[in-house]
Amino acid sequence: MSDDSETPPAAKKTRDKWRIQAWIYDETEDSRIRNCEAAVGRLEGYADLSDFIVQSVMKEVTRLEKKRNGGRPFPPPPESVHRRGRGRAPRPGKAVE
Repeated sequence: MSDDSETPPAAKKTRDKWRIQAWIYDETEDSRIRNCEAAVGRLEGYADLSDFIVQSVMKEVTRLEKKRNGGRPFPPPPESVHRRGRGRAPRPGKAVE
């Protein structure tokens, strides 16, 4: 990405990486994630909370690519597919409030 017109929404460039902001809405989930990383993150080889989150998400991305796309990265979706705004899809097994 060479100019500012290509900057993804809610992203900022740090060194040679693009960072996308994500929010954890559930207070309990937020606490569990932060507490886990603080307790054992360094012991497990994570540099910081961001590293813990990125590596955790990438493990799930790799699992889903293997399960659903023959182990290959998914292609980008059409622009109309990207979700906008607040909220998230309900997780399997979790009641919708």
